[in-house]
Amino acid sequence: MKQNLHSSSSPSPTPSVSASPLPTSTPSMSLVVPASCAATKILNDISLRIPKSEVIDTKWQPSPDTELADVLGNGGIACSYGIQRAEIGTTIMWVDNSTSIFEKHVASWVAKNYKKIDVAGVDESAAYFIYKPQSTTNEFHIWTLDILIHGMWIQVSATFLNSIDEGASLIKAAIASATA
Repeated sequence: MKQNLHSSSSPSPTPSVSASPLPTSTPSMSLVVPASCAATKILNDISLRIPKSEVIDTKWQPSPDTELADVLGNGGIACSYGIQRAEIGTTIMWVDNSTSIFEKHVASWVAKNYKKIDVAGVDESAAYFIYKPQSTTNEFHIWTLDILIHGMWIQVSATFLNSIDEGASLIKAAIASATA
């Protein structure tokens, strides 16, 4: 059962319309991994909310059997954008899901309290979302969406978002960055 999440920290019992609708994809939509972090639409989007954002050149060293290792080991790309010294921004990963690596992680996400959701205006196959604000018991702000769309796994994580609605333009930019 999919759950609609369109408000800050708790699921809404009734679906709502996103303030900035995402593009409806078509069955023929073709997605590809972006050629580089600079070749995406992410920096344009995040700079509207976090001025002076930049592509953060990250030398990834993933531990085995992690999401990052699966993405990079299967021809994907992981990119960070924002202001590194302020520790504010987003990390987005794109990878072709022809080897079903998205499905490999579903049980782990569910065990970590991710919720299966329907992202308004997006024709995704599946989407899992978690949001935990920073608190006295939660050292870091957590906002992560894992979405499977037209055979591509896209993960969007951000340190400055509090709801799916707030992330709508970033999710749109992540999908548009992979549109062939």
